Amino acid sequence: MTAVGKTLERWRSEKTAAFLSSAVAAAEPDPAKAALFKDMEAAAEEQAGILAQDLGRTPDFAPSLRSRLIAGCIAAFGPRAMRPILSATKVRGVSVYSGKTEAPAGHPWPKTVEDVGGRHRTFGGGMLRAGVFGVNDGLVSNTCLVMGVAGARAQRHRADRRGRTARRRLHGGWRVHLDAVAAGDV
Repeated sequence: MTAVGKTLERWRSEKTAAFLSSAVAAAEPDPAKAALFKDMEAAAEEQAGILAQDLGRTPDFAPSLRSRLIAGCIAAFGPRAMRPILSATKVRGVSVYSGKTEAPAGHPWPKTVEDVGGRHRTFGGGMLRAGVFGVNDGLVSNTCLVMGVAGARAQRHRADRRGRTARRRLHGGWRVHLDAVAAGDV
C-alpha cells in the first residue's frame, strides 16, 4: 500500500471513529459521558482534518454499512449494551462503561503513560516467561530424544516391521531432534 493509501485509510478510520462517537454521545443519557464522547468526536474530526491536509484534499466520507448498523444498534440498545462491539471497533472512551470509577485500595490508577503496568514489571520484563518456556522446550525435546534412543537400543538386534535396524531408528531419532532444533523448538 502506498503512503497516500495508508493516509487515506487512517483518515477513514478517524472519520468512522468520529461518526461512532457522535452516535454514542447522542444515545448516552448521562450528560458527563455524553460530553466525553462529544470531545472524542471533536478529537477524531481534528485528527481527520490533519490527515486531510496531508492528502492535499478532503475526500468525501460516507459511513460504511457496518458503521451505520452499529450506530443503529447504539440508538436502539444504548451504549452500555453495545460496549463489546464498540471495543471491537476501537471506539475510544468505552472504558467509562466498565463500572470502575475509582482505583481499588492499594492499586492507584496510572497518571502517565509510563506508569501503565509499572507495578507489574518484575525480573527483566518477560525474561522469566521466556526462561520457563525455553526450559520446557528443552526438556520436552531431550526427553523425546532419550526415549527414542532407549527404544532403538532395546530392540538393537531386531528389525522393525519396515525392515529398519536399530541403527537406522537411532539415526531417525537424531534426525527428528536436529530438525526440531533447526525449526526452533529447542
